[in-house]
Amino acid sequence: MNPTIIIIGSSLLLQIISASLAIRLLLFSGRRTAALIILTALALMTFRRVIPFYRLIMGDMTKIDILAEITALIVSALFLIGILYITRLVKTHEKTAESLRKSKEVTETIIETAPT
Repeated sequence: MNPTIIIIGSSLLLQIISASLAIRLLLFSGRRTAALIILTALALMTFRRVIPFYRLIMGDMTKIDILAEITALIVSALFLIGILYITRLVKTHEKTAESLRKSKEVTETIIETAPT
């Protein structure tokens, strides 16, 4: 199998996974503007990957720059890692906020039931 097809196909796969995780992040965090920007960037990056992938499948390899495709694969991998890291940070923040709310409720209950 042509290594260029593997590189571009892997890049496409990473971008599709990144997009699905970004959508999940949007639903979880409620940060619509940031998620919309990320999704737009991912959609454009994916579209950019489809063009050379289509050319390769059709047998036109004259306009494929392998160094650019390897760079795009690295960018796709870093994008995915970044989204995974941000997702973890958002979940940690949400858990901390929930713990703080519970602690506040307990403190208020203690204060309200304490003898004066």
